Amino acid sequence: MFDEMYYFNEQIPAKVMQRYSKYNDSGAIGVHLEEITTDTLIIWGDKDPFIPLHYGEEMFARLPHAQMSVIAQAGHLPFDEKLSVFLNILDDYLGIID
Repeated sequence: MFDEMYYFNEQIPAKVMQRYSKYNDSGAIGVHLEEITTDTLIIWGDKDPFIPLHYGEEMFARLPHAQMSVIAQAGHLPFDEKLSVFLNILDDYLGIID
């Protein structure tokens, strides 16, 4: 499934994906970020061509109970591109001990 999704995303120009992300309904949550009081983990790839890092940084700044981890040299799918780094971040956040 991820291979197909990654292939699909690679075929769409970044500017098209950015425009889609900006103008679709999911953007409506932006006006409510400060109201979210649940602990939140944001994991972002620093090379995301579709939704640039500054969007994640803005979200982090506006969520009152957030932690953010940026994965170096990862794009839009850090869980696929840098799986072991992603899992280490998730393990640390959840407090999982081997």
